[in-house]
Amino acid sequence: MPVFSPNVSRGKGGAAQIPVHLGLANEAGHPRQGRIEFIDNQLDPHSGTIRVRALFDNRDGQLTPGLFARRRSEAAARCRRC
Repeated sequence: MPVFSPNVSRGKGGAAQIPVHLGLANEAGHPRQGRIEFIDNQLDPHSGTIRVRALFDNRDGQLTPGLFARRRSEAAARCRRC
């Protein structure tokens, strides 16, 4: 299903570049910006979730495995208003 948003740009090969913002437990708000790279095509019937992979710059080395984070994306915000 295509995502229609004014904040979605087209990247390499015409693939949608969906922005996503991330905040760690010790950060206010969602200061880290990345982009969604992959959205799975299967919904988990038990949890009602779908796998999504996003890419973030990690030059400061603060993003390590096992951290809890908050994420916000334009696509998710639009769906909640439907």
